Amino acid sequence: ADPYDLEDFEHRTIEGGAIQPWPEDRQYNQLQFSEDFSRQLLEMKTTAFLISRNGELLHEQYFGRHHQETLSNSFSMAKSVVVLMTGKAVEEGFLNSLDQKVHEFFPQYAYSPADQLTILDLIRMSSGMNWKEDYYLPMNVTTQAYYGRDLKSLILNRKIGTLPGRKFEYQSGNTQLLGMILEQVLPVNLSTYLSEKFWVPMGMESNAYWTIDETSGIEKTYCCVHATARDFMRFGQLLLQNGAWNGQQLLGTSYIDEMRRAGFPTSPQYGAGLWLDMDYDPPFYLMRGHLGQYVIVLPQSDAVICRLGR
Repeated sequence: ADPYDLEDFEHRTIEGGAIQPWPEDRQYNQLQFSEDFSRQLLEMKTTAFLISRNGELLHEQYFGRHHQETLSNSFSMAKSVVVLMTGKAVEEGFLNSLDQKVHEFFPQYAYSPADQLTILDLIRMSSGMNWKEDYYLPMNVTTQAYYGRDLKSLILNRKIGTLPGRKFEYQSGNTQLLGMILEQVLPVNLSTYLSEKFWVPMGMESNAYWTIDETSGIEKTYCCVHATARDFMRFGQLLLQNGAWNGQQLLGTSYIDEMRRAGFPTSPQYGAGLWLDMDYDPPFYLMRGHLGQYVIVLPQSDAVICRLGR
């Protein structure tokens, strides 16, 4: 997998609207990093490094051929976006609640213990699905999902082997199944819904693209939104602002709180679509993707960091 592999796959456009440019901090691009930190950015193959403070762009740096308009792959940062979309679908009545059972949408899951599987279990990564997350084995279900051509069948053939809702286990299959539920209930495709409910209201600076499965045409919801660093960072700002944007409440604060709350005491590192470390000094939470794609939110500093790389 490569951050710039968009043209290797079929994809759908996420349309933008009126652009709301990032306001620049009075100290924009005046930060001086230590030699050690600057060297680490290069050694870790960083391609973009941005910081916002108080809703204003403080630092913006690109490396190699990556620049402000470059689109790159979110990888699993898309999972956070899909969880945001799920909350919006609940608010708009397309889903009854996070406690809805998955077998209401896919009768294949009417057997025990799969009949206990809920939407909340999917966003908390606690489905009990038979899925081993691995990015480097060629004959692996995660690789099949990325490079295969019948994603729906792949997902629906995975069994729920243990009782859902009991423990955290990170699995891309959870978010893909969640996307397949959204596809059923929404009146438009997922790219259009993301455009209408988030991309346009948030004034994204560029159109984005979402990789789709060849056979079903559904978006690969566990990954693969291709956008600019500036636009990825806006999702961190939205979370920092508790779902509000430019005077409009795009998503309820209580749902954002659910995303930032650890799903299980034994796994405090994950909430609902977000990774967490609330015991660190300073506390932070983040969107996280393969090969080092990060949008990191630091609430105490009113800051967001976007780091993309290889």
